[in-house]
Amino acid sequence: MNNKINEFTVKEPVIFITENEKYGFKNPDTNEIVIEPKYDYAEDFVDGLAAVELDGKWGLIDETEKEVVPIIYDLFWGHIEVIDGFVVAKLNGKWGIVDINSGGKFVPFLYDEVDIIHFWYISVVKLNGKYGFIDRTGKVVVPIIYDSVEYFSIHKDLRTKLNGKWCSIDKTNKVVEIKNEKEILELEQFISEEENENCEKNTRYIPEDDIDDVDF
Repeated sequence: MNNKINEFTVKEPVIFITENEKYGFKNPDTNEIVIEPKYDYAEDFVDGLAAVELDGKWGLIDETEKEVVPIIYDLFWGHIEVIDGFVVAKLNGKWGIVDINSGGKFVPFLYDEVDIIHFWYISVVKLNGKYGFIDRTGKVVVPIIYDSVEYFSIHKDLRTKLNGKWCSIDKTNKVVEIKNEKEILELEQFISEEENENCEKNTRYIPEDDIDDVDF
């Protein structure tokens, strides 16, 4: 995350609520009001940012009340989780990704679902009932054609389901099977032997110790 966002005091402001149910923030030590109670709802500051709701719209503010992300969004995904400087938001009924360092849209608001993956700098998206993956520029890197997807950060493993069959793929949509002792148990639970064989001719073995060194 940009260092500018983290240049705040150790003790962040705490929420207080007025009798007319407006949300503001106070200094936890002095009880001094640092952000006037004008918001319809607010969440606690985390790493110098707080999600606030005003007139049915959401945004992110810093401790100086600067709108780091404009208060124009319908919703943020779950509790606010900033991942590598990005946050998932909803606008006009569609989901996209906002770059909090610029306050602008990073991925167009086109999707029914969006979930940022912590590795490879890609995101899962859902559109018209199908799943695929996009990169941080919004480019589709794995076609949005799959019935379901799963991902496992430990082994940097993406799994896709198409026509009832599961396969493991890399971020370029090539079939890759990572096999090691830890994965075998997981695979036995997740993919049947018969389905696994359907991918086998296109897979390659990657020793567990070499996983981090593989250039996908």
